[in-house]
Amino acid sequence: MKTASRLMAILLLAGNISVAQQTTVAFPKLTGPYLGQKIPGKIPEPFADSVFGSRYERFHTMISFSPDGKEAYWQAREKKSLANDPKKEGIFMSKIEKGLWTPPVPASFSMVNKNDDAPTFSPDGKRLYFLTTRSDEHGEINGDENIWYADKVNDTWTDPKPLPATINSMKLIHWGISVDSEYNLYFGVRPTMDLRDGYHGDIYCSKYTNGKYSQPEKLPATVNIPGYKFSPYISADGDFLLFTHIGSKEDHYKIMISFRENDGNWSKAKEINKVISMSNIDIINPYVSSDGKYFFFSRIINGRHPKPCWADASFIEELKNFTTVPFFSDHNRMLVDAEMQRMDGTWRKVRLWVDSGSPEFFISEPLARDLGIDLSATEDPTFKSANFDIDAPTGVRIGGMDLNFEGVKSRVKFQPYWLFSTMQSDGNLPATLLKKYHVVFDYPKQQLTIAEPGSLKPKGAGSPANIHPQTGIVQMDALIDGDRCSLALDMGASYSFISEERLLKHADKHPEWPRVTGTAGCANMWGWWPANEQNFPVVRIPQVIWGNEVFSNIGMVGVTRFSTSGQTFGEWYSGKTAKPVDGFLGPNALKDFRVEIDYANSRVYFEKVKDHDQGEMDLVGISLHQLPDGNYQVVGIVQRKGKPVVQGVEPEDLMISIDDFKTQGKTMGTAVNMLRGKPGEIRILGIEREGKRFRTAAKVEHIL
Repeated sequence: MKTASRLMAILLLAGNISVAQQTTVAFPKLTGPYLGQKIPGKIPEPFADSVFGSRYERFHTMISFSPDGKEAYWQAREKKSLANDPKKEGIFMSKIEKGLWTPPVPASFSMVNKNDDAPTFSPDGKRLYFLTTRSDEHGEINGDENIWYADKVNDTWTDPKPLPATINSMKLIHWGISVDSEYNLYFGVRPTMDLRDGYHGDIYCSKYTNGKYSQPEKLPATVNIPGYKFSPYISADGDFLLFTHIGSKEDHYKIMISFRENDGNWSKAKEINKVISMSNIDIINPYVSSDGKYFFFSRIINGRHPKPCWADASFIEELKNFTTVPFFSDHNRMLVDAEMQRMDGTWRKVRLWVDSGSPEFFISEPLARDLGIDLSATEDPTFKSANFDIDAPTGVRIGGMDLNFEGVKSRVKFQPYWLFSTMQSDGNLPATLLKKYHVVFDYPKQQLTIAEPGSLKPKGAGSPANIHPQTGIVQMDALIDGDRCSLALDMGASYSFISEERLLKHADKHPEWPRVTGTAGCANMWGWWPANEQNFPVVRIPQVIWGNEVFSNIGMVGVTRFSTSGQTFGEWYSGKTAKPVDGFLGPNALKDFRVEIDYANSRVYFEKVKDHDQGEMDLVGISLHQLPDGNYQVVGIVQRKGKPVVQGVEPEDLMISIDDFKTQGKTMGTAVNMLRGKPGEIRILGIEREGKRFRTAAKVEHIL
């Protein structure tokens, strides 16, 4: 009887085990990043539905991956596997071991069925935050969700701790938290859990300073628009914020995005549902992978069940209504890296010269051919032009922002070659393009910001400007030595230029003003145009008042008439400006400033950031131009009071080297910079004259 009873018990137990095995969901073998899922495109797809859909009856907040992609944490409620097995709800985790994702288990710091929720990694992976209603370290329970965290030490999570009362004393923190790389904490707070009491709730931020969290501050109205906002996601570097929003009972849940502007303010939040093909669909809980490539969110099914989804995250850059990128200065000219789209749809990198003084967009012949532009008409023997007009480009972007070239006159420029070779550029960004935007030229930081009109809050009072409606070139009235004059703003030039007559009108009254004849340094614009640079007067003017700003000790070049009876330089330039001008201020006057142009409202803002560098004209006093073979040729020698400041060098000499630096093929800025130094220093110039090469010593002078 005992044997029979034991046999019966074994059979019953085996039967129960068999049932358990049949009802427990086996975890699949998953390899590769993101739980081995197929990478999505721009149209959202369910994320790991075969994993989560069969295993959990409730998936609450979005999955959070460790920065190295080897661990994943999420909150969910399991389906029952055995009749007497209670449902497990809490934070689960899986990690890669021996190339496979492990079956999910409760996280070591999580208490099952204690409302642990919303796990989120810090960007460095060293800390994980989550929400919970568990009792605090004193055993007190208030029923509200509080924010706790655990630190990873030696690959193990420490016992979790609550954040301080400065944060957790706030009522009804709910559904999603996020931190940036500085551990600044973003979270949502609502006045009531019952939406029948109203759709209210705001996003807060608590700054992390000296190892402590500060009093949380509500984000501005550009983020906290009317309605219920929750579940924020902040990017690691804090440049954009995603969050969930619903405005009323009749509204749908949507995900919003706000970008941090150049001045630190947040842009007005805008909905992304339509952008990701989710119009009028309830989506919540945004999250972006640490590499920035993938956007995760939850889609609400049947009004209550969130399901994880993901998509390509490139739309975030495309949504930016501004971009800030570094620029590179060569011979005082601003160059930025950009991308242009080929005819076959692919993209290539290009370097563009930012030219606020030109109304036309042009590119080089090599770039045009690489883009696939049809240049067959230029191969006709009768084609003699230096330019070939083309359609405006449809694909140009800088820093991920697409630029609108519609209506911008565009051409391939075959000559002059030195427009490209002296800067090693592929084309330009003209004023006709810039005028469509709000643009910040930050010279001290060497940053260029291009923004949609109205998306940036200007800094300072600003000065009214006249902006030509077609060319986009800026003009403002000025005072030089108490006399009124008119100047354009040209950041595509290398220096400040004005009609010779106008410059000498002031300089002849003031023999004490520093003055030389012949250009050098960045005053040596191209060496080819305008012609006869070696004869131009160059004067340092003590003060130029332009708009609301005072510019001190500004060097200006006086350009002679283009012919004996021809136009002055100012008259020629006035063909591009809204009002006649005498010349323009260029980068040498602006390098200490953050210059902001609000084209839509015709205002220019100057913010002086540093003091003027008087050493800009400490160099060997010669002017150069680049030949087609890349060599540099001497155009002229600077003269002071009729005497050359450099001996042993003559016009038409080839400048082969400066000390041990070979100049051929180098940019003009690089070559000229080798001539700079402290007054009295010696530069050894390698010269070629009439086929013979020799070396000569030249002294660095304080030219102006």
